[in-house]
Amino acid sequence: MTNVIADLALEAEAAAWLSFRFVAALDREASSEAERLLGRIGAPIAKYWVCKRVSAVVVEALECHGGNGFIEDHLMARLYREAPLNGIWEGTGNVICLDVLRSMQREPNCVPALLDELRLAQGVDRRYDAALTAIEADLVGLSRQEGQARRLVERLALIMSASLLLRHAPEAVADAFMATRIEGGFAGHFGDLPPTIDGGHVARRAIPA
Repeated sequence: MTNVIADLALEAEAAAWLSFRFVAALDREASSEAERLLGRIGAPIAKYWVCKRVSAVVVEALECHGGNGFIEDHLMARLYREAPLNGIWEGTGNVICLDVLRSMQREPNCVPALLDELRLAQGVDRRYDAALTAIEADLVGLSRQEGQARRLVERLALIMSASLLLRHAPEAVADAFMATRIEGGFAGHFGDLPPTIDGGHVARRAIPA
């Protein structure tokens, strides 16, 4: 259970960094062309990924509460019922991913702006560097393939999250994210932190101050 809660906390922290970074870009777009371009491509990336992951997070959290989490008197019941609405109200997954491709095609400078942001974490972690090299190559080939839009956007969301955690989060949190989301593939389920990660330390960060 510690491993599961730690993984949920890791997901929430990464999502917060991803969302706030692109919100900041949108706030600065009037004074910075680089930030405007980053916000143009980054906002739909964050929107797609967070909306897709919230349902998985809520289902796992509900399971942690057990039967109490499912009754209507519990907050989790409402969160469970309403979680899928995010991916509908904010635009369906396909529409949002196509918006990412559209931003690349209509404003090609979005891609260099995104890569400049990702390169800020280059050299910090070998796993990250390998993932960055791979995504740089795939951005060229996949940006015009609509059928691969979800795959591309998912990878961009993960590597952007990794970049932010490597730059701003404690080392243990960034290492856990790299081990579970970047290195060796990502299955999408929770409780998969390897034994080398101190799950208790990561989980305790989720305790309200």
